[in-house]
Amino acid sequence: MRQFIKNIIVFLVDGLAYMQGYSFPPSFLWYWKLEILLRRYEPETTRFFMANIRKGMTVVDVGANLGYYTRLLSALVGSTGHVYAFEPDEENFAYLERNVRGLANVHIYKMAVSDTVGKVTFYHVRDMTGTHTTLPVSGADEYEVEATSLDQFMKSHAIHRIDALKIDVEGAEPQVFRGMKMLLSQKAPPLVVFEYTPAILEGFLQELQKEHQLWALNPRGSRIPLDQLTFKKGKTFFANVVLFDDKARA
Repeated sequence: MRQFIKNIIVFLVDGLAYMQGYSFPPSFLWYWKLEILLRRYEPETTRFFMANIRKGMTVVDVGANLGYYTRLLSALVGSTGHVYAFEPDEENFAYLERNVRGLANVHIYKMAVSDTVGKVTFYHVRDMTGTHTTLPVSGADEYEVEATSLDQFMKSHAIHRIDALKIDVEGAEPQVFRGMKMLLSQKAPPLVVFEYTPAILEGFLQELQKEHQLWALNPRGSRIPLDQLTFKKGKTFFANVVLFDDKARA
């Protein structure tokens, strides 16, 4: 009986995915899919975006993976906004491409975002979708991918303003930030949500705090002091941190 009920649930979840136009890797369990389909993945970050992203904004999704945040941001910015999504992994990009098909305000690029323009070494971790990175990983497949910096991308595409960014690049966040110094130096810099893993990025976070205001998120998606940051278990302990310069926006 238990297996029969599970089969029914899997069938219903897959039906919902079909109705929403979502494609998932075969390894995805039904409850992973349901989190995404019901917008319950990383709920505090999802709620933060829903409260702060407005129609007409230009946003960037760095490390778009299968497209969860890309799709969410697309819906929030509407037809007058734009979403630029970057995903260098071949397999993930194929799913991203399917999952944003028909979204006219989404522009996708099979590229890494870094502080380098040209080729960079990429590390693909087999049988995983969310741990690929430009940082060396033991046992991963290595190959070269195209890379750009956000400052260079904005210049070459004549983009004069970016309102918000989501960055999740498995520990390579410092390289992304080094490649967007001009963007962050604007009078009204964008809000940035990025993944923070203390084991990799503790020194980076301290340096970033010297120039920018950083915040944690509570379960409702509201900004709270960074010292109240709550870490989640996963491949490692991690949390999403928000860069939001209130003083610069005053």
